Amino acid sequence: MSCSGVRCIMMIEEFSLEFWWASGMRIVRQLQMSLFALATLVVVGASGYKFLEGMSWFEAFYMTVITLTTVGFGEVKPLSPAGRAFTIGIIIVGVAFFMWMLTSLVEVIVGEEVEHLWGRWKMERRASKMEGHFVICGYGRIGRQVALEFKRRGIPFVVIEQDPEVAQRVREEGITVIEGDATKDEVLEVAGIRRAKGLVAVADSDADNVFIVLSARSLNPDLFIVARSETEEGEDKLRKAGADRVVAPYAIGGRRIAVAALRPAVLEFLDAVMRSDEEEWNLEEVRVERGSELEGRSLREADVRGRTGAIVLAVKTEEGELLTNPSPDRPLRAGDVLITLGTMKQLEELKRLAG
Repeated sequence: MSCSGVRCIMMIEEFSLEFWWASGMRIVRQLQMSLFALATLVVVGASGYKFLEGMSWFEAFYMTVITLTTVGFGEVKPLSPAGRAFTIGIIIVGVAFFMWMLTSLVEVIVGEEVEHLWGRWKMERRASKMEGHFVICGYGRIGRQVALEFKRRGIPFVVIEQDPEVAQRVREEGITVIEGDATKDEVLEVAGIRRAKGLVAVADSDADNVFIVLSARSLNPDLFIVARSETEEGEDKLRKAGADRVVAPYAIGGRRIAVAALRPAVLEFLDAVMRSDEEEWNLEEVRVERGSELEGRSLREADVRGRTGAIVLAVKTEEGELLTNPSPDRPLRAGDVLITLGTMKQLEELKRLAG
């Protein structure tokens, strides 16, 4: 989401043109309404003087104009009490009309900008109260899917988006969004990066994501960072920059298409697990804590399947080794992460044993 000087200037100019064009159209509509109201007021005033005082149409029009503009000229003809009462009414209505027209134009010109700034302030205030949340940098097609999944699972998160129009749509969806460049430290700070649990860098380019990862890692060394990469070279750079996990959407998409063609039942099972609701099957990570019932006991001894109903598919050791289809006789150690499959109820019971 970082940009070169030329690109940045072009984006600012484009936003400015769109903003002033929209504001100009609203001003034109407001002026049309004001002119229609003014014309109606002049017609009513001229008609009143015509029929109350017997003036000619020109005299009645002239009297109405000098009354509305309060220029202080004298009466065209001496007015009757009814004519003077009518004049008082015209003056009051005229002053009220011009005040309404002025405030309406001011509101049209600055109203949207004030509303925009107010919306940004509310989002930043909401983000300042978050803790243990995720920060999603970029709200493109992938970023939106990440946000929808987090929202579905009830995981707190903040979106950082540079495009004002996209940020406005995110606000309308009820999602906390910070409008700004995620490569800048101050923007990450506003999103609560020091209090965050993790960050997802899904900007449009590998270069942007590298900058985001570098900035986020320097601000929060304990942050769990997942980054998107479009190239193998970008994947290496993102890992060196500090990303804990790097995901290549095109590579993953290609493999999924191949699996769909060759082993459709396998893909159907994986999709069912990944997209399941709370009462259906879920894949989950369960960490074995020190002093828990599972520490020092094997899967067979602990009878994990019998006591919880959950299936242990793999074990990731504290050293980072991934043991698929682990031996039932291998002792579980503190720090092991169990990759498990089960319902929410089964997984909660397993977490209780491991906690």
